[in-house]
Amino acid sequence: MGPARQRAFTLVEVLVVLVIVSLVSGILIQALGQVFRLQHRFGVELTDFHQDAMAVDWFRQGIAGLQPDYQNGGYRFKGAESSLSGLTTNPLSSDYGATFPLRLEISFDPQSGTTRLLHGEGKNAAVILSWPRNSGRFRYLDQKGEVHETWPPPLGLWPQLPTAVRLEAELGGIPSVLVGVPMGPVIPLQRASDVFATMK
Repeated sequence: MGPARQRAFTLVEVLVVLVIVSLVSGILIQALGQVFRLQHRFGVELTDFHQDAMAVDWFRQGIAGLQPDYQNGGYRFKGAESSLSGLTTNPLSSDYGATFPLRLEISFDPQSGTTRLLHGEGKNAAVILSWPRNSGRFRYLDQKGEVHETWPPPLGLWPQLPTAVRLEAELGGIPSVLVGVPMGPVIPLQRASDVFATMK
């Protein structure tokens, strides 16, 4: 018996294997590219969604922290259709707990064609939310659940703070209503000078 004959791949078999490997590699690279494109697109959308959710949460927290000012204080809550101002313990900063001025304004930017919810005044105002078209307004609810365009309403004796503040906007192309509920006291705290003035 002679030496055992070694079996080797023929040139045709090697070429067939190379063609199959290149086809599979091409399909995998295309699929991987598609996965990266989807991941990027959904990543951007997810980031935008998280930013909007954070802004919505901040709006609610800012309204929840509303506090009445003293009777003759300069920061008594005032609400109109496109702006509101007052004091909050939940400012747009890390200084939670102390009262800070809060000013929110709905402003249309004709250059971008978007309406923006601004925090602050003038050039230093920060954009909290934005949505397409010239739309959006604040509404104020009283203890009976009735809706008012301004706070305090023109006639009657009203507490300094409304029961709830509604922001009617168009978020993500969908008409939306965000509601913030003040959790603080309705009647302002008395200062020592106020107490002594009533005793005289």
